[in-house]
Amino acid sequence: MSKIPNSVKVAGVDYQVVRNKEYVQIGSNKNYRGMCDSNLGVIELVAGLGESVEEQVFAHELVHVMLDQAGYDEHDEDMVNRLGIVLHQVLKDNELYFGEKQEEDRYAEIIQGKIDIKRADGHTIVTAGSFEGEVE
Repeated sequence: MSKIPNSVKVAGVDYQVVRNKEYVQIGSNKNYRGMCDSNLGVIELVAGLGESVEEQVFAHELVHVMLDQAGYDEHDEDMVNRLGIVLHQVLKDNELYFGEKQEEDRYAEIIQGKIDIKRADGHTIVTAGSFEGEVE
């Protein structure tokens, strides 16, 4: 399941993420998989993309947003494509997250068997996916 958020904050600006659009239009062309509008604070993603493709398109649009917020008005699309691909890979493969996880999110991950349970010394008590049974 894709973990693309409903909103993202970049340089203090909130962007609404609109997924599953029938089409994404830039100018008169409706043949895009994604777009961002820094004036409106929106990122749009077209419907029908596979999970990894949608995540990669989201990362591509994030690169545009970051460049906009850094004051770059002109974006070399080839560079944005390359940076988006690398950004997606680094974040996904390393499961990077720098914010605070909410306690209920952590609890849900434990119950769903998505994470290992470790003691303070780092010793694994329960391995992710090994718990079976019902939770009341």
